[in-house]
Amino acid sequence: MALFKYLTESRLVNSIKMCCNFLHTGGLEVYHNVRLKFLPKRSSYSLTRMIMGAMVTAIEINSNIGNDSEKKIKEFWAYSKSQKKYVRKSRELRKDYSYRKEILKDMLLSIAEKREKKSISELLGNE
Repeated sequence: MALFKYLTESRLVNSIKMCCNFLHTGGLEVYHNVRLKFLPKRSSYSLTRMIMGAMVTAIEINSNIGNDSEKKIKEFWAYSKSQKKYVRKSRELRKDYSYRKEILKDMLLSIAEKREKKSISELLGNE
């Protein structure tokens, strides 16, 4: 009987209603932080540049996404002055940016071949 009284208390019921509407926005915040790296707010850009910036941001995030189990960790021994002995430490390795070289190579090949300029709708496949 006491449990029923506690579970039907109006403050608890209202708190549960508020918690049900909560959404995690961490992924969206990561996207906007990476996008600011390519498109700072202090400058104005054309529509084409904004679309290309969004595409590069998506590539950046997708290429570095992975499970925690896939994170590469480097372990090493370091001398600790406070403990006065060697201790084992670990550090995450840096992100892989090798995909950028492929994008740059394709862009340079495109310029070298002097391909005709395509519109945004053709690039997005909305012909």
